Amino acid sequence: MAQGSQQQQQKIHLQGASGSGPYETAKNWIAAFEAKYPEISLTLTSTGSGAAQAALWGDVDCVKKPVATLCDTTIVDNEVNVERTVWGIGDASIDPSAYIDHADLQLHQLPAMGGSVVPVYAKDVTENLGLDTDRGLNMTFDVVAGIFNSSITMWDDSNIAALNPELKLPNEKITVLVREDESGMTETFTTAISSNVPGWPEDAVGKLPSWPLPNLSQASESSTFCDSDGIHHFMADGQTGVGLWLIRNPYSFGYLEGGYFGKIDQFVSQVHISTATHPSDFVVANATTLRTSMNVFFDAMDDDFGISLVEEDTPKGGYPIEGVAYWYIKRNHTEYKDCYQAWLLCKFIEWTYIDPLAKEIAMRHGWVTLPQALVDKALLKLKEVMCIIDKDGSRGSDASTVISALSYTPEPYRGDLHQIDSWIRPVGWTFGAIIILTSVFFLAFVLLKRNTFVVRASQPAFLVMICVGCLVMGSAIFPLGIDDSISSIKGCNIACMATPWLFACGFTITFAALFSKIWRIHQLQKATSQFRKIKVEVKDVLIPFVVLLTLNITFLLAWTLTDPLKWMRVHVDSLNSYGRCKANGIPSKVFLSLIVIINTCAVVLANVQAYMARHISDEFSESKYIAIAMASMLQMVIIGVPFSFLVSDKPEARFFVNAGMIFVITMSLLLLIFVPKIIYVRRRRSTDRPTSFLRSVTAISDGRSEKEDARAVSDSSINSPHKQERDFQDDGKPLAKDEKQVHFVDVKLNGKS
Repeated sequence: MAQGSQQQQQKIHLQGASGSGPYETAKNWIAAFEAKYPEISLTLTSTGSGAAQAALWGDVDCVKKPVATLCDTTIVDNEVNVERTVWGIGDASIDPSAYIDHADLQLHQLPAMGGSVVPVYAKDVTENLGLDTDRGLNMTFDVVAGIFNSSITMWDDSNIAALNPELKLPNEKITVLVREDESGMTETFTTAISSNVPGWPEDAVGKLPSWPLPNLSQASESSTFCDSDGIHHFMADGQTGVGLWLIRNPYSFGYLEGGYFGKIDQFVSQVHISTATHPSDFVVANATTLRTSMNVFFDAMDDDFGISLVEEDTPKGGYPIEGVAYWYIKRNHTEYKDCYQAWLLCKFIEWTYIDPLAKEIAMRHGWVTLPQALVDKALLKLKEVMCIIDKDGSRGSDASTVISALSYTPEPYRGDLHQIDSWIRPVGWTFGAIIILTSVFFLAFVLLKRNTFVVRASQPAFLVMICVGCLVMGSAIFPLGIDDSISSIKGCNIACMATPWLFACGFTITFAALFSKIWRIHQLQKATSQFRKIKVEVKDVLIPFVVLLTLNITFLLAWTLTDPLKWMRVHVDSLNSYGRCKANGIPSKVFLSLIVIINTCAVVLANVQAYMARHISDEFSESKYIAIAMASMLQMVIIGVPFSFLVSDKPEARFFVNAGMIFVITMSLLLLIFVPKIIYVRRRRSTDRPTSFLRSVTAISDGRSEKEDARAVSDSSINSPHKQERDFQDDGKPLAKDEKQVHFVDVKLNGKS
């Protein structure tokens, strides 16, 4: 019992007020959120959007319209004490003057969801009360305006009958019902009429319009006019009052929020309405028509999320009377008791944006959720809500430090976000730096020693490609190490797509060069075994590079434009989550699969070529080193890729594995290709005479003249006085038969004999 009492005392109270439109949805959100965070107590009172805004600064009229949860019953000096709310939600935007009048609160409005306002009528009008066969009345905005200004007073009026020739309309008076309280729903509805009907009075637009209706009385006074022959119209309190009055009174007409209409659609019907832009397109409010129109209007929101949606042209098939429900919050840290309270409020609003259950609740009540781009924008604004850190100094030594509420985490919720540790990230980035520095060093070596025969024999262009490719591939480690601990969501999204771009392009450049070099060596081997002359030019071996790079860039660009990777946090439970890059659609999987298949084929083909050229022995054993590098890289891909998937839910391990895999692939290639060449340069001087095979290959590489080439070939003749000397390697061991054969290759430039 004592424990339950203690838990009750630890409840964090968050008082709020709501407009009648989003009230049911917000109430269900609260129930779901409190189940997840039991220490929170979110109180929500349906007051109307205008009162929900005024409650933020304590301007509720507790004398005229007292609200039990906001108004203290104690009256002091003829004034009622009004409790300020911490937050609110309503379907009307905050008036610009409120930002100025209450600048100390630092008011904020954030879009919550999109909804509709529907003109409705009692089903008695079409004589099918409670049935589902009601086709619905067609109306234009001119007809709706005529009903609300009393120029159309009978249901069988010619203007209504002309739009519904197949229906037999009753010869009954139309009783109009409007709301008497300040309401964003009323503002949306009257703005839609004003935008579509020229001449609609300006004072008949807003949260509390001056309706151009004669004999407008309180709904509570309706019994007074029961025996009257005249036409009377009534005002009801809130949306619930309008709904009940429509159910109880035949031949009545009014307007409701789309979600609330769905609760009583057995007793009332919504009008099929058309606009002047699309006069023959009569539409009803549903998820499809609402989404069609909202997708257009969400894009028109400014940085403060302010826009009157109904003033925009409605696209064909879209519903023309739509609005946005807004969160009403305060950014000033002095408005919150502590960071725990501010954090819970922000977490509640954040939850409604990102949790699938919250989206399902909104859609079940007839609302549409925001597009992801608008959600990301709203979440950035939500981070501007500030608070003062706890006095225990848990987030720093200065107890008065003001921080973003979302950056604070209460003690009970300081679980593991599984972000990349501060020591693992530098280690991985050090791998990237080593790759880049090594690539630059070997690139400088190639450029400085480009005239030496050892570099010319290996084709400088391909060596440069290997250096550049490894440098680009190594750069992919840096975006791999970015998460929400050091970057914004936008920065993380950019890093997500930067990684495949850098790795795929670097991989393509490197392995296209390797494939081309191995293919070149293999062609020379074939020519040697057949004792024939061949011509192998650079442009011939660049074809694989061009093809692979073009395919990779094409698929990467299509991937980026259609379904890019985005950073998101996956919640394992209430205390544990991890971040990862993920795309929601099928195109991402398709393009990723194509890129993997293409580059895997390149690796396999390069390994096949390396195996076929394994017996070639030149002065540097380059084919052997390439074969070793290719085999080790293939093994790394076969082992590393599955292991990377196994640790996909552990960001630290995933980053370390991927960074290590890139490091091993690039460094094994760079060291095996370039270290033997550097050693050879140090041991031999430029005056040393290379073997005939090397001179033959070098002739291809640097494009010597035919005579020079002929001299190089004649030097390798079997009648040469130096033949016996060349039958031995530098270490004195005799050359194998196939190695001698390579020395006698007759290579000819320009295709001439």
